[in-house]
Amino acid sequence: MVRLVKAQDSDKSKLRLLMNAYFEEMFSIQGLSEDRIRELGPYPYFDLYWEEKSRIPYFIRQDDDIVGFALVCLGASNQIAEFCVVQDARRNGLGRKAATEVLQNHPGLWEIAVMEENKNAIRFWERVIDSLTCGNFRESWSERHPKGPKFTFSV
Repeated sequence: MVRLVKAQDSDKSKLRLLMNAYFEEMFSIQGLSEDRIRELGPYPYFDLYWEEKSRIPYFIRQDDDIVGFALVCLGASNQIAEFCVVQDARRNGLGRKAATEVLQNHPGLWEIAVMEENKNAIRFWERVIDSLTCGNFRESWSERHPKGPKFTFSV
């Protein structure tokens, strides 16, 4: 069984560990050097997920295990700032279920941007959004971070 659980203050260190592994994977996909990674520093918005009501940190759980996370920003258009399912839990529909639950928990207009180098994530989000909206979404190109496709749709 897959479910979303809002991360609490006491969960910050668990989420940081998951995010570190996630960013290592993202940096590898982008081909960033060690020097460039150090320049980027830690995730600048991390603490805001506990300080601002418009930001929600979720863990993705399967049974008793934490298998990923979703960082959600609510606003005029909602956004999933970061989304990750650990590698061992991928390719079994778990990510699709979790992503769908995130989107359905917050009805409204959504924008999801994906970096152009992450081909697997692009295909993942295309499938999730297409299934959820019956193909009623718009895909455009974002030149700002992350540079790549941006999906706009309503739930």
